[in-house]
Amino acid sequence: MKTLKKALNMGVLLTILSFILTISSCDKVKEMLTVSITTSIEGNIPLQVGTTTQGSVESRLPATKASMSYNVNHNISIADNPDLKLYLSKIKEIDIKSIKVEFTGLKAGETINFITISVTGVGELASITNVTITNNTFSPTISSSLLSSVSKDLLNNKKITVNIKGETNGPLRCFVNLKMDSKVKAQALD
Repeated sequence: MKTLKKALNMGVLLTILSFILTISSCDKVKEMLTVSITTSIEGNIPLQVGTTTQGSVESRLPATKASMSYNVNHNISIADNPDLKLYLSKIKEIDIKSIKVEFTGLKAGETINFITISVTGVGELASITNVTITNNTFSPTISSSLLSSVSKDLLNNKKITVNIKGETNGPLRCFVNLKMDSKVKAQALD
């Protein structure tokens, strides 16, 4: 009788151990089937202030000394990233490490007096002043909680809406490039 009791206890113990090993090995298998992708999620936002296009000829409004305001919304989608295209439905985690802002297309004499860059539903990422042809690249300090919120928004919606607003010293046509250095975890491809 004692031998039977010991055998039953040993059987229960082995069953429990087997169950624990099975569960932990499933997590290991899932972890092995996850790929980590280091990439830059980018958005190239056109900024046209006081500029019109007629056919193929661009005409500028007369340059004035008065400042001109702007307010532009633009979507940045992870679907536009060639590193992530194949993984869109398999992305498990996005971790934005930093954001770099670069202005391209500015000409001599054109100045963005100030610009505020925010993400709809998340908050303000940066406020930058005195952007010129020679002062055009910035790496703003952004809190980890704000970067985390942008990451979650990208994960949940596959895109973010960026709002840029501010003031220039006159008409201009340039681009505001946002580069978000990111680490993305996704399920391995089938």
